[in-house]
Amino acid sequence: FKQKTAYEIYQCDWSSDVCSSDLIYGRPVDTTPTSYIDKGLIVSVHESIYAVGDGLGICRFVTHSFNSPHLLKYGHFSNLVKLSTGAEIDDFKAIGDRIVNLERLFNLKLGISRMDDYPPLRYMNEPATAGVSKGHRIEKDKYELMLDEYYSVRGWDRLGVPSEAQKQEIEKLAEAVN
Repeated sequence: FKQKTAYEIYQCDWSSDVCSSDLIYGRPVDTTPTSYIDKGLIVSVHESIYAVGDGLGICRFVTHSFNSPHLLKYGHFSNLVKLSTGAEIDDFKAIGDRIVNLERLFNLKLGISRMDDYPPLRYMNEPATAGVSKGHRIEKDKYELMLDEYYSVRGWDRLGVPSEAQKQEIEKLAEAVN
């Protein structure tokens, strides 16, 4: 038995902070904690796979996006469902996206809007006092761009409202259930 290094396990070189993020996100992304670049994509990828894992009752610590490209992926979810129920479901990524869209529509119906997608003002006014973000604060203009990117990746408009096609897809599913 040969013990593997962190690089061999996660395909990451921790000393140079180079990670094969394309294994998780489909392309290289900026993983610098204080960067605003690519965070919209990163958040959407995690939300979708966590939505599926939550729906299946699987701990997110063992899902693909948590911290390693070598943990459970959508294909594993398909195999688990087939083995446990006999059902063949291959589109878990789309299912995760629909769950997030449905959650957003529900929240919009309750009056939640883009303004509710901001952190508390304290994070914008006061720099962090510890950790990798020490000395940094959230810059509102950059956060706005990051939020725009996130909404765009999701296929939502600038106010965070899912598209008509996304709404119709969810309505069609609701009709099928009734």
